[in-house]
Amino acid sequence: MDLFDDEKDNNNNIHAEISGMPENEEIDFGDDSNINAESGFDSSEKDAVLNQISQTFGVTQEQLDYAMKEFSNLLITGTDPEFIKQIKPHMHPVEDDESGFQLDIMGLKIILDKFLEGNHVPKQQSTNPFAGIDPTNPQSMISEFMSTLGVSQQDANDLIKRIEKITKKNTKNIVSNSEIGEKEEEIDNLLSDSYEYEIITQEDSFGFIKHTASEDIYENFKDVYGEGSYDLSMFATLQGYNLAPALQSIDKLEYLEHNDNYILLRAYSDSNNEIEDFVVAIIQMDDEFQMMVPMYGNTYNIESGNVIVKGIDDTLYLEEEKNDVVEVNLKNPLDLERLKTSIDIALYEEKRPLLSVQEFGKIFVAPAPSTFTSNFVKVGRIKAYDSKEVEMFKMHCDIDEDQEIFDFYIKLDDEYSARMLRAVQEYFKYIDFNTNEKIKNCELYSRNYEALYIELDLGSLPEFAHLWRER
Repeated sequence: MDLFDDEKDNNNNIHAEISGMPENEEIDFGDDSNINAESGFDSSEKDAVLNQISQTFGVTQEQLDYAMKEFSNLLITGTDPEFIKQIKPHMHPVEDDESGFQLDIMGLKIILDKFLEGNHVPKQQSTNPFAGIDPTNPQSMISEFMSTLGVSQQDANDLIKRIEKITKKNTKNIVSNSEIGEKEEEIDNLLSDSYEYEIITQEDSFGFIKHTASEDIYENFKDVYGEGSYDLSMFATLQGYNLAPALQSIDKLEYLEHNDNYILLRAYSDSNNEIEDFVVAIIQMDDEFQMMVPMYGNTYNIESGNVIVKGIDDTLYLEEEKNDVVEVNLKNPLDLERLKTSIDIALYEEKRPLLSVQEFGKIFVAPAPSTFTSNFVKVGRIKAYDSKEVEMFKMHCDIDEDQEIFDFYIKLDDEYSARMLRAVQEYFKYIDFNTNEKIKNCELYSRNYEALYIELDLGSLPEFAHLWRER
């Protein structure tokens, strides 16, 4: 069922309802009879804007006019909420003008890609394609241009705000190919690049994706999709996690590597070398595949969710002189260690342990400083519950049945220095050990009769956390 069910009442007012909610909210978009209201934008200025945009994107004015009219109809009817969510980040309020908003260049690209098909990357020009329109913001158009859509500024802006208000109430972690999770939108508003350590300290970055590990994952994948490069359209039916709008700008996926938990594919455009490649992951849940677009260490614009375009996203590049030659490179190139670690800590398997730490007792995070090299990290303490399962565990591990408080540790897959362990302890403060699904599916073990531990795979986090926190 669609997110929005649209209808008109007898007064020709447009309404929208959210389907699937306990109590549907009705939104009155108002009478659409004044949608085509005239603005103060004269015809010569309009023609100049249309001409500049047409040249920038290599389309005719007729094509541009068609795309914009289709876009305006979509805004009015609300019939494609997925696309509305995608375009929202590119519609910016105009300062000192509550009734207007600006549509940036990447927003225009998304509109043209949808309604004209293809990949409409803005051409690099020696002069600003929007020169004379808005000198304070060279990558946006003035709000008056919205009049060329046949939509008044007030109506369109109010529509976006209302849709944004209600769609936030119905956002899910698992999304379709063009949706973005609400949590990712919140992160995007706070972070500016893919090396921000906060990306993997968010509440839903640890143990929120259930999957099935298999040593045959790549063979199973090839049985379905074959071997070699893949057209993006082959994965159109896949659901996934953190699926960014960047996927709309790529054509092909190419195998990079795999392990028992996931397959990494390089996403790229085969028609435009100005777009930076990025990496997506394929995971398996039972017999089904799902897609994930990692944020940490990846090479797409995590602020907008779009691909990085040379000549457009200049702030993400750095000029470096080598042997009297100036090279322009990404400030944060692809970092597979960061990327793979973000996947490792996000995944968990449903293992049904005999007794989990959450079933044993309540966890209190209070780490003691690590002073020696070890493969154990102290998290805090546990107060045991009074239950038959806990009683059986104590008996099996030869633990004093009257003991209630235990030290609690995480056992890592290797030994690390005290400095590295302290960085891991610092990371643990972001995890709710009493509710997290990854922790819930770990078997509980006894250590030295007075302490308990679980084994936990953190990828490369123990090795690099102390470095990543400082970058």
